[in-house]
Amino acid sequence: MRTIKQQHQAVNAPIDDLVTYRALPTQSVNHIDPFLFLNHHGPQVYPPHNHGLPFGPHPHRGFETVTFILSGDIMHQDTGGYQSIIQAGGIQWMTAGSGLIHSEVSSPEFKRNGQQFQIQILTTGEKEEENRKSGKRGADGAKKAKFSHPTGIYKSSDSGD
Repeated sequence: MRTIKQQHQAVNAPIDDLVTYRALPTQSVNHIDPFLFLNHHGPQVYPPHNHGLPFGPHPHRGFETVTFILSGDIMHQDTGGYQSIIQAGGIQWMTAGSGLIHSEVSSPEFKRNGQQFQIQILTTGEKEEENRKSGKRGADGAKKAKFSHPTGIYKSSDSGD
């Protein structure tokens, strides 16, 4: 059995009005290879008629993000042409590759009705960035994986294609 040698406290690092705790990096832990950062957003309740999440269009290049939706939803859009709403229990795995611009915002239903929101985001560095293509893999609460390609061709794992 392994022994826990040291514990490090996550830091409170709010983004706009979003409750955020960052476990990596902090002053006590810069990184743990291959992980670049780990954020936990929420839990918090957004009221009806809210402005939604503050992750408008922003670039990514040379790393992968894995987003676990614990409660609420998140709507992903990127320059590869992919758009989806990932519900509670869903996972999004995005490869930034040579670069893309994406946004992760609240769905219209989330903003209209309000709800509790909580996600975790883990980011890892890519070992061979030049050999990677941008894309997104995800699974909603029903575990249907979707794959995106820069060409705009998408395939669902249950499509039989």
